[in-house]
Amino acid sequence: MDRKELEEVLKGFEERISEKLEKKMDAKLDQFAMSFVKHMNERFDAVDRRFEEVDRKIDKVQSSVDEVHGMLEMERDERTVISHQLDRHEDWIERAARKLNIEYDQAA
Repeated sequence: MDRKELEEVLKGFEERISEKLEKKMDAKLDQFAMSFVKHMNERFDAVDRRFEEVDRKIDKVQSSVDEVHGMLEMERDERTVISHQLDRHEDWIERAARKLNIEYDQAA
């Protein structure tokens, strides 16, 4: 076998090996990609579940804050009404004391 024939044989051998290696590498890459995608989907699903739980907790806290805010508004409104009523009573007591000639000291 001369050098040219040997180069042809080696070239053919190299092409077959290259094709087989390329097919194996493609298969391994496909396998890795599928495994990676599966892993990433599982991780994102886990993160999504955690965010859903955090969202539920935030909603619960927001509901509590809204409830407390409503109670504080009602308390403020009640204090305003009571203060106004107290002012009216105080005014009535002062007028009654003047008419009855009774000394009335609001501070006492």
